[in-house]
This record gives sequence, structure tokens and C-alpha cells, in this order.
Amino acid sequence: DKGVELNEALLTKMPILFRDPSALKHRFATCTEDGRIVPLTDVATSLDDADGKKAVVLSSAAELSAGEEKSVAALMIDDVKLKLNAGSKINVGVGDDPAFVVWNKTYTSGKLPKGNGTIDFGAREGVVVIDSRSADYATLPLPFTLAGSGGVTFISAPEKAYKYLKLTGANTYSGPTTINSIRVEPCTYSAFGLGEVHVGGGERAGGRIYFGTPVT
Repeated sequence: DKGVELNEALLTKMPILFRDPSALKHRFATCTEDGRIVPLTDVATSLDDADGKKAVVLSSAAELSAGEEKSVAALMIDDVKLKLNAGSKINVGVGDDPAFVVWNKTYTSGKLPKGNGTIDFGAREGVVVIDSRSADYATLPLPFTLAGSGGVTFISAPEKAYKYLKLTGANTYSGPTTINSIRVEPCTYSAFGLGEVHVGGGERAGGRIYFGTPVT
């Protein structure tokens, strides 16, 4: 029941996501009747328990086979491996609120996301958050197809170092792409979907686009 300190970069996302300063990682939150932001405790820990209404915080490796489809209110991959095989899909979000997918320190080779299945944000804004509890510069490759019609925002919390994200999927989402407090490397022609790209300014919390290899 104890309120938490919010990261200033995420204040606009306050209804769903907060930065836990004690653990140096993101957690899902809810708002009490008296206006306090507190950790959300009613979450599922497996995609098998996904009912479309609860946030899912994966506590062990998960894999969806071709044809499988799950729906979650929000998704957090907490230092475990997620594999979405071709033809599988996770629908993310509830109502009109931004739909969050969060990676907490998934940088070791055995826990990187795998497969080219789909994460679908529907008509909502999709928000992809890349986080780490260390100050390394490891790059997280994101191979999934990002779909939806509300655009996608990529953010992180760079206390000590920028987080690096590599988009390797054939994304199909429409609407604006927004990049803040993270370095994003597009590796496919459709990495940024079908809309305009907006890069936030600022020496510390600004966004960056990195072209490391020819985009095809």
C-alpha cells in the first residue's frame, strides 16, 4: 500500500507503468481511490493464465506455437525467454489506454526473444519499454512483428547508459513511431511501420536512431 516515486520520463504513462527506484526496474501499477500509485498485485505469471483482462508478468520461459493466440492487458518479460513462432500472436491492451510490453534485463543469449510471431496492439498506442538493472550497452534484438493502428513508442530509463534496441521484424503497424530515451536500430525496411517517425530531443533522455547495416 506504499506509494512509489515515479520516473519523470514516464509520467505520461502513469496509469499503468512505474519505475521502482528500489529495484531499478519497471513494474505495473494501479491508482488507489485517494490518487496514490501503488504496485499492481493482481497479475498473471503465465500466458496460460492470460484472459485478456490481466497484466501478465512472465516468471518463466514461454513459447507460442503456430496458430496460438493469447490476449493480455499488458505484458512484462522479467528476465526470461519469450518465443513466438510464425503464425502465433499476442494481443496487448485493454480499452483505449496505451498497451505496454516491457523487457526487464533480457540481455543474456539464452533469454533473448525468438521467433517472428506477432504482438498486436490493436487500435491503441503500443509502448515498448526496454530496461536493465545494470549499466551495460547490450543490444536487445526484437524479431517479432509489431502490429496495430495506434503507432508505437519505444522508451527506456537510461540512468547510467542508453539501452539499445534492434528491430529485426517486418512490422506492419500504422501511426506514428516515437523514440525517446533509447537508441533504436532499424534492420528492415518496415521496422518503423507505416507512419511518421518522431525522435525526442535532449542530451540525456532524447531518442537516437542508429543505422548499423544496410536496411532492406
